[in-house]
Order: sequence, then C-alpha cells, then structure tokens
Amino acid sequence: MSFQPSLFQNIMAIAGLPVAVWLTGLGVGLAIERVTCARVSNALLVPLGVAGGIVLTYPVYALGGNYVPAVVVLCVVAVGGLAFAPGGLRSRINPGPAGLAALAVFLLFMAPVLLAGHWLWMGYDFDNDTAVQFLLAGHLRSSGTALATPLTTAGVNLNTYLTSDYPLGAHAELATLSGLLGTGPEVLYQGFLSAMAALVAMGVAVAAAPAIGSRRAAVLGFAAAAANLYFQYAMQGNVKELATAAMMITAFAVAAEAIRAGRPLPGAAVVAVPLAAAFGTYGVTAAPWVLAAIGGSGLVLVVLRRRLPRPSWAWPTLLGAGVVALLSIPTLSGAATLFNVTQGVVGTHGSAVSGAAATASGFGQLQRALPLSQMSGVWLSGDYRIPVPGHAAGALTTLAAAVILLALIPGVLVSIRRADAAPLIAAVTTALVLLIVIPRVTPYAGGKVYAMGSPVVVWIAGLGICAAPWRRLRALGALAGLALTVAIVASDVLAVHVDVPSPTSRMLAIRATTAHFRSSGPILFNETDDFIQ
Repeated sequence: MSFQPSLFQNIMAIAGLPVAVWLTGLGVGLAIERVTCARVSNALLVPLGVAGGIVLTYPVYALGGNYVPAVVVLCVVAVGGLAFAPGGLRSRINPGPAGLAALAVFLLFMAPVLLAGHWLWMGYDFDNDTAVQFLLAGHLRSSGTALATPLTTAGVNLNTYLTSDYPLGAHAELATLSGLLGTGPEVLYQGFLSAMAALVAMGVAVAAAPAIGSRRAAVLGFAAAAANLYFQYAMQGNVKELATAAMMITAFAVAAEAIRAGRPLPGAAVVAVPLAAAFGTYGVTAAPWVLAAIGGSGLVLVVLRRRLPRPSWAWPTLLGAGVVALLSIPTLSGAATLFNVTQGVVGTHGSAVSGAAATASGFGQLQRALPLSQMSGVWLSGDYRIPVPGHAAGALTTLAAAVILLALIPGVLVSIRRADAAPLIAAVTTALVLLIVIPRVTPYAGGKVYAMGSPVVVWIAGLGICAAPWRRLRALGALAGLALTVAIVASDVLAVHVDVPSPTSRMLAIRATTAHFRSSGPILFNETDDFIQ
C-alpha cells in the first residue's frame, strides 16, 4: 500500500493556507477599521485582521463550539469587511513592498516543505511538543474546550492542558483555518508558523518605512522576521511564541500610526485588538509584554511631545484597557490557574517542562542558558542550543552580534530624532520585559523571551545601520545591512540542515493503521511519535 500525501493536501499546505490567511485577515482588518473608525496602512490590514480573527474565534471554542460556528463568524466578518471597505476595496488590496517582504519570509520558513514537494513540519521528534499543539488544535476543531473523555493517552494529555487554562488563541485560528480548508492541522502547521513570521515582516516593514523608505524597510522587515533565534523556535514548532511576537509587533506598528493620526479614541480601540490577541495566544504570561507596551507608549508620548500626561489622556487609556479586557475574557477568566501552573513550570523556584515531562534542571530542551547575544539574529551554527563550533564561524558570529547590538544605540537615537514612535515603543517594551522577566524565570522560559524579542533587536539595529545622517555613511550602512542580512539567512540555512522534517509517509501510515483498528478499542504504539494521538 502506498502512503503518499494527496495533491489536495499539498495544495492546501503550500497555497491554500496563505491565501486563506490573506483573505480573512484583509477582510477582518477592514471590518475593524469600519467599527473603530480608525485607518491603518494597507500592509497592516492583514496582521490586524489575523489578530481580530483570534479574538473572534477563541470565544466560540471557549463556549464549547466547534469549527463550524467559528468559520461562520470569521467568514461573515471578513466578507462584511471586504464588501464595505473604507475607501473601496481596490485601493486597499496592495500592501506594497511590505507584502513582498512577507512573501519572502513565508517562502523562507516554508523552504523545507517547498523542497520536499509535500506537507510536513519541522522539528520532528525534537521534544514532541508539536504533538500537543496538534492535539489541542484538533480538539478545538471538533469539540471546543470541552474536556476530552480520558480513555486514551491523548485524552489525558488534552485534559491536563485544558484544565490549566492553557492559552489557545493561536490554536483557535489554526483550527478555524483547518475547518475552512477541510484539511488537518498537521498539514497546515508549517504554513501557519510561516504565516505568523510573515506578519512580523509586514509589521516591521511598515514601521520602519518612515525612517528609511519603503524598499529598504521591506528588506529590514525580512531580516527581522528571519532573525535566527525566532526562526529556530519556528523550526521546533513553538506556535505560541511565533504568534505572540507577531501580535506585539502589529501592536507597535498600529500604535505608531494611531499616534501620527492624532485620533486618540479610535487609535486606542484599534491597538487594543492585537494586544488582546497577545493575551489569547500567550495567556496571562503575555501580561509583561502588554503592560510594558502600554506603559512604553505613554513614556514615548511624553518624550516625543515633551509634556507630561494630561487628564485628556485618561479617556483613550480607559477605552483601550476596557477593549483589551473585554476581548480577553476567554483568556483572563482562567488567569489565576494558568499563572500558578506557569510559576511551577518556568519560575525560578519551579522546574521547566518539555511537553508534559518536567525537567528539574529548568533547561527544558536547552543544553545551557542562551546568551543575550543570540537576540542579534546571527548564529552560524545549526544548533542554537550550543556554542558556535569552529574559530572562523565563531569569530564571524561574534562580529555580527557586536555590530547589531551596538547599532541599537544609533537606532534608538535616530528614532528619537525623527519622533518615530514604533521602534521606541518596541525598544522600551522589549527592554522592560528583559529586565523584569529574565531574572525571574528559568533558562527554558528565558529562551522563549529572547526568541520573541529577537525581531525587535534586528529591527532597531537595522534602523541604526541604515538611517545614518551622512550620505557616505548611508552607503556603508547599506553594505553592512546587506552583509548582516546574508549572515542571518545563512544562520537559518544551517538550522534547516539540523532540524529534522517529519516523515510524511510514516504519518499517513500511522493514520491508516489507527483507522483500521479504531473499532477494536485503544491502540498501543510501542514508541513515541509526534503524530501518535
């Protein structure tokens, strides 16, 4: 018997998923514009719409619904947004160079699938956390957040996560797209991760354009999303971290546009959507990011406008906080439970976990605490968990990291001089999270924080390299930026050679075996596998 993926599955994995994300994101983004009376750049419509899709579909599953009502809600809102697009749909479709950056990032993250010619996911049998993500997305699709009947190992594992109020915002979006496309979450998983990275590229490209122009900003958006540590976490299947970084960078970019527009109330309402989506994708553990972003926005306003907060600032703040709280009800209702579980998992007095197995050392899948320099985006070693082997590779990595980290200083200064809010909000938020969170969590959790913050580091450093005030330095900066982008991509290529792709034929054989013996009762597999559920 031949176990080969179907043509339909491959089309959905490679083309169907990005088209579905683009159409639903564009429609929901336009609908959010209509409801909030705000206006965002064309390239931010899809990231904003994906955030809106998360906050729209998550409550459907939290109330026990399956993918059918979730798909209906998402499609009705998206079609309404497309039909009643402010300014006409034709003028809003083209995302400009930022769209090309997003496409390039999507292709980079999907390279293993494209080279193989069929659906698969990366990080196979690395720590088996991907199996949990499949279980959760599949369960949401069929049964919402209702507890599974614990007759199998899968049911027991599911209930462990469901009773801990595990954040399921990204899973809700994946489950809805899976139902919409009639394809399993495992088929779409690598494409979904790639789409989240593409949103990062779009957000950075839009936010950087005022300082360095749309074309160079598109290249910077690509480099930021391709930052090696962020890429590595995508290759091992960390959907929550990928999606949360995308939501936060969307919030930074939207906040900057709201500040420039000078319309506080609509601006606060529209920024609240990606912040609420961050709560959806990361639960109460997103609080440091969200609160730092809110506080950072206030601090940036004080610095840029050179005046202390006024009483009139209270209304937008209250409106934004109220919208975030309202849209985050499915997540925040279980905040206490998740916080206690998280403290036991990644707090400095707890133990880190890799999937369901606790690791007393607090390192999880890591072999050591990651150095801060890995946030630079360059790591010329296939395995991010170990030092870079070889004198030449190590020296090049150190040089590139030093240039990028030092370039953060002119990046911040240029942003202050230009009164550019987005990179300043991103810098303040990331710095506060690093200062507050890293000393209080295990290396396992610290690696996640570094991965989510890595695109911000590359973004701001890129501004410092590309936005030099003198013409001769600009040419030199362009060459340096190009060289560093090549180094980032080279780091990712090395990672792909280390990360193991899933054997698709084996997955299909497992599915066929399970289907054949399903009527006989529970099945025992004598070895672990991401796909055995």
